[in-house]
Amino acid sequence: MAKRAKYEDLPILPTVAADYVCSQPYTGKVICLAIFAGKEWSRHDPLPWEKVEEKRKKMTPDEIREFGDLCDARCKAAYESKAAWFEKIVKAKGDKGRDQLYVWLTHWMAAYLTNPEGQRRLRAASRS
Repeated sequence: MAKRAKYEDLPILPTVAADYVCSQPYTGKVICLAIFAGKEWSRHDPLPWEKVEEKRKKMTPDEIREFGDLCDARCKAAYESKAAWFEKIVKAKGDKGRDQLYVWLTHWMAAYLTNPEGQRRLRAASRS
């Protein structure tokens, strides 16, 4: 049986991927509708994914760095616990793993922008 690589030696870099995701327009309509499920909004208000896109455009370098660190912590915890979703990313051939990581990070970005304090609590809980 081959020795498992250290997280730091993996060919993926969640912080770099997070920086990329934060630079791309957010169009996650389906994901965003799930995040806002049960919350009321007026038809005169921007749609939920438009709200996320507005917030994404205003992200500061510090917020992008914090988000990248949160993503890295989640991915490291997933790798250490051998989470099936992350194992698929690590073992994927070609660009499939990277592309799947972008999907996860885009989802997490919407959650981070919608509830940054909740995302910080998740990170703190994963450290204990």
